[in-house]
Amino acid sequence: MTFDNPPDLHDVRASALAWNRTLQYGASARLTTALTPSTTLVSLTAYRNLDYEFFVDADITELDLITTHQHEWQHQLSEEITISHQQPRLTWVGGVFLFDEFDHQSFWVDQPAAGFQVRLDPRVDATSRAVFGQATVGLTSRLSATAGVRYTREEKDIDNAGGRYSLDAPEMAVPGSVYGYSDSIAHSAWTPKIGLEMKLPHDALGYVSATRGFKSGGFNPSSTAAGRGYAPEWAWSYEGGWKGALMGGRSRLAVSAFVMDYTNLQVQTPIGIGVFDIRNAAAATIRGVEVENTSRIGRGIEAGGM
Repeated sequence: MTFDNPPDLHDVRASALAWNRTLQYGASARLTTALTPSTTLVSLTAYRNLDYEFFVDADITELDLITTHQHEWQHQLSEEITISHQQPRLTWVGGVFLFDEFDHQSFWVDQPAAGFQVRLDPRVDATSRAVFGQATVGLTSRLSATAGVRYTREEKDIDNAGGRYSLDAPEMAVPGSVYGYSDSIAHSAWTPKIGLEMKLPHDALGYVSATRGFKSGGFNPSSTAAGRGYAPEWAWSYEGGWKGALMGGRSRLAVSAFVMDYTNLQVQTPIGIGVFDIRNAAAATIRGVEVENTSRIGRGIEAGGM
């Protein structure tokens, strides 16, 4: 088997013409009501719909080896209600969040050289409910403390089917390859946040914070049996930094250092041509320093970088 590689690095060979189609629309409604001069109620309702389809020569050669056709239908509805209160020494916000989603993805992977087609047809329903609250208290004229917490409950259901089918007419399933199953997962998460802020001389600010994050678990559409999904990902993020003005206020500088500790890190694992599964790694740590600056270099002209 030989390949006729194009001389230009920006060119590729293909045995089939790629195409895609995307239809996406949505709407949102925001209602704001002042309950008192210092207390505000906000309701945010949102809806989104997606119809996405593409076809591509997955082997990216002039040989007719493998093509992929995917069609996805997805829609979601969310509602968030918050109440916020603001006073000179105390600000707080609390609320609830509701989310519902349906996603249907169909995959057809043709392998003409092998003479068969792989079909995947997963349908996933997901719901998420959360309550949250956060408050910032002025401990002194310069020092303030922030504390908050969020509780999330997520549930997901999948109906999945697939198999391998002959490309020769009449199309017939390869014996022993067809499967179908249903599976469910549910996870709960407490994600707190704490922090301190100190107002420093010359309009500067110093801060430290610790926050726990949560990333939902899910299913692998390529799995042929139940119980092969992946667990939620967790992370603790620690950050400390300084923000202030230099050069008589003509320059703003922000410096921060951070550490992120992950457990059950979600990583993609290739299991076949164009097919990836998500699995959980044991742990990972990211450490870094970030510097950001914005300076006024002339009338109406600013330059910055990070």
